[in-house]
Amino acid sequence: MNEPGSQNDADATGRQHPAPQYPGPQQLPAPQYPGPQGYPAPQYGAAPLYGGPQPGGAPAGAPRPRRTGLLVVLIGSGALLLVLVVGGVLWFVLQANAHTPQASVRPFMDALVKGDVSLAVSRGGIHTTSPLVTQKAYDSVKGHVSSYSVRGVSTGSRTATVEVGFRQGGEPHSQTLELTRTGTDMLFFPHWTLRPIRLPSVRLDLRAPHDAVVTVGGVTVDAGDALTPLEALPGDYPVSLRGTAQFSAAQETARITGISSSGQPAPATVELTAALTDAGKKAATDAVNAWVASCIAQQSYQPTGCSFGLINSYPDLQLSNQRWNLLAPPEFTIGDWDGTGWRVQTTRPGSASYSADAASSDGRRGTFYSPSPVNVAVSGEITGFAKDGTATFTSIDWSGKASLPSA
Repeated sequence: MNEPGSQNDADATGRQHPAPQYPGPQQLPAPQYPGPQGYPAPQYGAAPLYGGPQPGGAPAGAPRPRRTGLLVVLIGSGALLLVLVVGGVLWFVLQANAHTPQASVRPFMDALVKGDVSLAVSRGGIHTTSPLVTQKAYDSVKGHVSSYSVRGVSTGSRTATVEVGFRQGGEPHSQTLELTRTGTDMLFFPHWTLRPIRLPSVRLDLRAPHDAVVTVGGVTVDAGDALTPLEALPGDYPVSLRGTAQFSAAQETARITGISSSGQPAPATVELTAALTDAGKKAATDAVNAWVASCIAQQSYQPTGCSFGLINSYPDLQLSNQRWNLLAPPEFTIGDWDGTGWRVQTTRPGSASYSADAASSDGRRGTFYSPSPVNVAVSGEITGFAKDGTATFTSIDWSGKASLPSA
């Protein structure tokens, strides 16, 4: 057997094996200690990491100057300039559009669509004292202007016209408004002023007694004032007669559609005719019959103011106990109001007879009478009614209008 450490060993078979190799002592590397975190380890023999100014003026370790900030400032300034330019152009365009004739018309039309009376009066330069041009009256009116559009514009150096189409009560209408150039705004833009709007009016053709009361758009108007046209804003104004037990009238509508800044618009004329009620007709008939009765009651062969009478062919006779006897009352009609009253006309004359006691100068006595019945007619007007409902009948003047038979 070989001793350990020899070059070769043999096993039982006698074969030789190489001797195991044992490594000698290993050399451990020197420990490595990292420098401060975030800073490179100092390199000796090189330029110091920290120190004073270096050649070239830059401190050691300082980053190189960057030009990004200047670029951002330049870009920002350019963008701001672009915004200002675009904003200026936009402002100029908006101001130009706001100073057109059509733009000067819109505030007035907007007020009409809104139904604001004070704004419409102010923006339209309207001068009126009409009781219909109030907010209370206009709120009770239907058929306001619901929408509008500008259809055409004609512009001159000092004047302009704008055609406005509008809808009122579901119907289309149009009107041309005039404007005047009254100066310049901000040196560049013309200032257009709408010429004062002239309103149309409601004109009443009232056929009723003088004490009748009329309402127009909820406003009370006396019959005497109804002769004066009442200015009004566009709308449908209900016109009604305050009815009584004796007469009434159907409600009418005054439709105001015209507005103008030149000339006076045509008025809306409404005819309001009072018709007698059944109670009114009875009162009127009673008044006519009472007039006839008053004529019959006169003790004269020529009743004053009546449609019948006699001519006395014997002036020497002394007449007494004179009396008329109505044989048949006249038949008559009571028509429509003719401007001063309800017309009364005879359709069939009545008849009456006359008698009186007569005495001559020589003492003779007898009876003075009409040889035949005389006609009794009526003609005139029912001019009104008293508070108690009685009618007033005014007869025509019969002087010379009737042939008087001789007695």
